[in-house]
Amino acid sequence: MKLLDKKVAVVTGGGRGIGAAIALELAKNGAAVVIAGRAVSELEETAKKINEIGGRVFPVQADVTKLADIRNMFDKTIEKFGRVDILVNNAGILHYGPFAEMPDDMVDAIVNVNLIGLMHCTKEVIPYMRKQKNGLILNISSVAGKHGYADLVVYCATKFGVIGFTESLAQELERDGIRVYAICPTSTQTKMWEQISNQPAEHVPEDVALEIIDLIKNMRKIPTGKAIDVRKHV
Repeated sequence: MKLLDKKVAVVTGGGRGIGAAIALELAKNGAAVVIAGRAVSELEETAKKINEIGGRVFPVQADVTKLADIRNMFDKTIEKFGRVDILVNNAGILHYGPFAEMPDDMVDAIVNVNLIGLMHCTKEVIPYMRKQKNGLILNISSVAGKHGYADLVVYCATKFGVIGFTESLAQELERDGIRVYAICPTSTQTKMWEQISNQPAEHVPEDVALEIIDLIKNMRKIPTGKAIDVRKHV
């Protein structure tokens, strides 16, 4: 019996980087995984890796800034697997540079993906989890949600927002048997990191994935609403 047998997880931004690593690790531990993202080729590549280890995976093209896409993502999840036990809100973008020089549409895009999209995904999954009287919502924040950084002003603001959202929502949903956590990586070796630095990152995506597995194993000891720092696992 695996840790997540009979569980169904939805991972946004599941086609690459941290999201792909999380999806793969959840599948290794027995979960059926729905991976959502905008790039079909990336979703197919991650699905192939999960299939190769004998995991169950279902890719769904979705843009978390579009409510119709979010609803379709959950409709397809329920149609395919009948339930949803875990939501990993991982989709995120950033822009590196002085705030005063940022294009207006980039400000909007970062807020819409990193915070508003995350909120809409969460709002749509709550009725399913309430019906089950059980659920786990994992919001990928960042150490940049605890400390501000120059040239990442809007990104930091959204990640601070994710932590506040997590802590507040956890208080609302605890009575429904739904637990909510924020996961806070430091620099992680992904395409997003490579956009802003030519230095090695502190973590690899697998560190984030394994931190989540460790959380799930020890969840009853960890208060809901907590923002959890990522340790080195790999």
